Amino acid sequence: MNLDFNKNKDGLIPAIIQDNKTSKVLMLGYLNKESLSLTLSSETAKTLGLDTDGKQAQMSGRKGLYVSADSVCELLKQKIIEETKKRHSEMDDTEIEK
Repeated sequence: MNLDFNKNKDGLIPAIIQDNKTSKVLMLGYLNKESLSLTLSSETAKTLGLDTDGKQAQMSGRKGLYVSADSVCELLKQKIIEETKKRHSEMDDTEIEK
């Protein structure tokens, strides 16, 4: 997904702000490039095979504080392919990667 921060004059994009435990929608907010970040829980990081010493894994843009966003995206893609193969053994690799 590509986020276009230059689409409006303020360099802001809309974002839905949710409670991280309940997923309840709290408000509509706006983000600039500097405020955009992603946090993986230690459990999610462990599931992806990332060792974060029990800490949350934070990433900002493409430069990770603990891990890089690119490596997490690649790990997620691999996990999706593995899970799809388990659930749909009749599908071949080209069908799965579409």
